[in-house]
Amino acid sequence: MKRPRYVASVGDATDPATFSGFPYHLVKSGQALGVITGGLPLGHNVRFKSARVIWNAIQLLTTGKYGGHQFSDGAMSALWAPVSEQISGSDLINIFQLYPESVWGRPDVRKWFYIDATLEQLFADYGTANNYSRSFVTDIISRERAGYLKAEAVVCHSHWAARSVVKDYGVSPNKVHVVLPGANIDEEAFSHWRPAKRGTHDGLALVFVGREWRRKGLDRLLAAMRIAVKTNPAIRLRVIGCQESDLPAEYRGVNRVEWVGRIDKQTDLPAFLDNIAQADIGCLLSRAECGGISLREFGALGLGMLAPDVGGSPEHCPTGAAILVKPAAEPAEIARLLLDLVSNPKRVASLKRAAKKQAADMLWSASLRKLDKILSK
Repeated sequence: MKRPRYVASVGDATDPATFSGFPYHLVKSGQALGVITGGLPLGHNVRFKSARVIWNAIQLLTTGKYGGHQFSDGAMSALWAPVSEQISGSDLINIFQLYPESVWGRPDVRKWFYIDATLEQLFADYGTANNYSRSFVTDIISRERAGYLKAEAVVCHSHWAARSVVKDYGVSPNKVHVVLPGANIDEEAFSHWRPAKRGTHDGLALVFVGREWRRKGLDRLLAAMRIAVKTNPAIRLRVIGCQESDLPAEYRGVNRVEWVGRIDKQTDLPAFLDNIAQADIGCLLSRAECGGISLREFGALGLGMLAPDVGGSPEHCPTGAAILVKPAAEPAEIARLLLDLVSNPKRVASLKRAAKKQAADMLWSASLRKLDKILSK
C-alpha cells in the first residue's frame, strides 16, 4: 500500500455507531492487515447541520417534501471540507454512493466505491424516493451515474448490486467487481473467544439479530412461532437487538421466545457471540435487504440460516447453509419450515456443517484480501 487509503461514509467511519458499525469494522480489520490507513471522520459538523436546516425548509416550501439533504452536493461538500488536506495524495473507498464535486475535482485523489446497492435499488426497494421530489431524484441518480463512470472502479457487495451498476448506470463490466463484506465482529477478540458450553435442550434453537423489526421480518417470524409451537413446542427463539415492547401488542407474549435486547459488541462481544452460538439457525426474514450482515455473523459462528430471498441476501449466505424465504411468504408457510426443521435434525446438522466449512470466508480479513487485490491493480 504505497498511498494512504481511507474509508469514507456519511458520518464518522471510525465510530462504531455509524452505519451499524460497517465502516468501523472494515477500517479496523483493514488496519490490522495493513491494507487500510484509516477512516475519515466525516461527522455532522456545524456547517452540515446548518445547511440541513436550510435545505429542509426550502424543500418543504418549494416541493412539499422533506429530507434528502445527505444526497445534495452541498451536504457532501460540507462533510468533506474538514478532511480536504488529510486526503491529499490518497486512495478513497466510499461506501456511500456519492462524492461531492469538490472531491471529483481533485486529480491527486483516486476514487473508488464499495456499495451494498445502487440508489436506484435503494429508492425502489425501500420506497424512499417517494420522500423527495422527482426532479431531485433525477439529479441524484445523474450525479451517481457520473461518479461511477469517473471512478477507478465500483466494487459491490453482491452480484445483485453489480448488475444494477452495469445495466442501470451503463458502467463497463470491466470496472465493476464483487467482494462480499465481512461479519461485523472484532476479529482479534473473536480469535480468543471460546463459546460457552451449550445448555442441554432438545428441539430447534433459533436466533434473530436486528433492531429494524418490521423490515427484517421479526413480526413474520413471531407470527410463525405462534403457529408452530402449538404443534411442536420444541422450538425456541432468542431475539437480540429488540425489546418485546418495541413491537405492537399482537406480536408480544409469544410462547418460547426469549427477549435479550441490545448487546453492545464493543463492550461485551463474548455475550453477543455466546447468545448467537447457542442457536442452531439464524433467522433474517427481511422484506427488503441489500445483503444482511447478520447472515455473515451467523455464518462465522457456524449456524444454519433462514434467509430472505431478496436483494443480495442469498449471496451473503454460505453455500448450502441457508433456506431462502420469499418476502411474500405468509406466517403459516414459515411455520411449516420451522416444523420441518425441528422434525429433521439431520437437515439442521447439514446446514450447520456447510456454514462451519465456510466460516473463515465470512470474516473481514477474507473480504479485505480480495478488496486489496482490486484496489492495488
